[in-house]
Amino acid sequence: MKMPDRKIPLKGGMPTQKAPELTAAQLLSGKHEEFMFFQLPNSLPSHPPEVKQESSATYSQQHQQQQQQQQQREKPSGSNEHEEEEKKASQQYCTLNTLPEGKIGTVKVYKSGKVELWLGNHKLSVSKGTQVGFLQDVVNVDVDQEAKTGAMTVLGHVGHRLVCTPDLEELVRQMKT
Repeated sequence: MKMPDRKIPLKGGMPTQKAPELTAAQLLSGKHEEFMFFQLPNSLPSHPPEVKQESSATYSQQHQQQQQQQQQREKPSGSNEHEEEEKKASQQYCTLNTLPEGKIGTVKVYKSGKVELWLGNHKLSVSKGTQVGFLQDVVNVDVDQEAKTGAMTVLGHVGHRLVCTPDLEELVRQMKT
């Protein structure tokens, strides 16, 4: 037995048009109250802040520092040069963990719509990232180390993703100078 063909009416006709995609400049204009996720590179094109020594060092600390300086002077020159190279290389590597809490840079939005994140003298280009197919939330976690307890507060959903990429041409120019 053959089933008779049935006509099923379609609702809506033509597919509805999507709203135009927002640019990074439009997202940062302040009209959107959603959280934004800034995706930064693993290593930042910046130098980690130098740790300042306290001026109220005790006599024993000063004595230890003087002994270490004398030991470094007594080492052969070849090993000393090698240590200096390692020190320079380690200072050039900067991650979010090495930065202090608080403001890390400045976001500049130009009239043309171009967006840049400035980290000191280094600029990162900011562009809109792809939307993910899963829910992401912004959460505040307050941990009490002594009592080994904590509290977690959900602040809201991540609405948009912004990708920050280093300006390679600018980095090459800075290396040449």
